[in-house]
Amino acid sequence: MFVFSVLLFFSFWEPYLPNNFSAYSSSLGGSPVAFYNQVEYCVYNPASITGIDRFSASLDYEIINGEGYYISYMNDSSQYITDEHFIDFAGVTYPLTEKLYFGVFFSVPYKFNREREMEYYDSSYKDINRRKIYVFSPIIGLKINENFSVGLCLSGMIKTVKSITDWGDSSDEWYNNKYYYGIELGVGIQYRKGTFSSGFVIKRGFLKGHHRNLYEVYPDGTYISERYDLKEEETTPLLLISGIRKQIGEDIAINFSAEYMDWKGINCSLDTISYSPSYTTDLINLHLGGEYLLNEKISLRAGAYNNVYPLLQDYYPGESTEAGKKDQLFLSFGLSLKIKPICFNFSVASSRLIGGSKSHKEDHILVSVSY
Repeated sequence: MFVFSVLLFFSFWEPYLPNNFSAYSSSLGGSPVAFYNQVEYCVYNPASITGIDRFSASLDYEIINGEGYYISYMNDSSQYITDEHFIDFAGVTYPLTEKLYFGVFFSVPYKFNREREMEYYDSSYKDINRRKIYVFSPIIGLKINENFSVGLCLSGMIKTVKSITDWGDSSDEWYNNKYYYGIELGVGIQYRKGTFSSGFVIKRGFLKGHHRNLYEVYPDGTYISERYDLKEEETTPLLLISGIRKQIGEDIAINFSAEYMDWKGINCSLDTISYSPSYTTDLINLHLGGEYLLNEKISLRAGAYNNVYPLLQDYYPGESTEAGKKDQLFLSFGLSLKIKPICFNFSVASSRLIGGSKSHKEDHILVSVSY
């Protein structure tokens, strides 16, 4: 048991899943880099802020539940559950001049949550692993002319990692809490002409860990308590996103975007041991969605998208065996109700509908209020 606890000090890639935050965006299939008339679009593409010509604000709440799979060191496939709810977006925008726009935003673009029941000899316990990257983004947008805009965001990031092992009847608990801090730079452009618009975004960030506290408690009540200073750093993914939006008549708009994600540079080191897996590079996500304006107050949306989901594996750094990656496929649906100046937005996205027996399966319910 002591050997097992020491090996936990050595960090390798810590998994995340991309989170298509906010009700508007999720119901359109995510990544609406060519849209420009909602507050949340500004975080997907900073140039979108130039499409909002008055003070606007939005707040979103997300509920997630589902299940996934990981591979143990014995190559057996085991199941875990995820169940969480949190504010995933908040933001305000304001035009400073006819050409210059400013906004401040909070979002959760990456997250991971795992809960699983474990057995150790004649004792059972629950292993809980939660990770999120919180992003705080001031954005400046410049309208070059009526058709072309650019935007810039320099975001501050906080990553939290919380691991808890609960022994059930016993009050003893193993607890591991880490914080990382970093910055992310994003540049976006957008072109609009009549009923057509397109967008392109490039993003990259850097995170650095400062410390980790470890408390190891055994079922018999004995424990050790240590603090370890680690040299840990990682990047957020290099994101290259391109998309288009096309208005068809007065009532229908369609959205398509492609997202290249390269999450290399993930690196943790202690006593010269470091690890950066190959299956986090060269990932492609596609997003497709449409919106139908039923009347002046009600609009309907639907979409589909994939997230490349790494099949998690319990292993130690340096082992030759690596977990694979497979697509997590989502269908999404949404509804908006406008009672000026307020708009209520509802969205549901699910990967249960088209996932295989060993797929990651999740339901996302999102509710937002916009002004």
